[in-house]
Amino acid sequence: SLLGTESSAARQSTADKSGTAKVDFVQAAQAEAADAADASDAAGATASKTADKSISASATFMIE
Repeated sequence: SLLGTESSAARQSTADKSGTAKVDFVQAAQAEAADAADASDAAGATASKTADKSISASATFMIE
């Protein structure tokens, strides 16, 4: 029947869309994870700079 064919095509199209949506979602999640990793690297770099500053500050204090 023609109706059966149409609904099967519609179902297939919906399945394709949900498949694409899942892929988009996964890619977005991976991109966010990569951004978060960059942010934590930056935070780590900032923390180590702060540690360097406090070490040099205490070194200066000892010299004085």
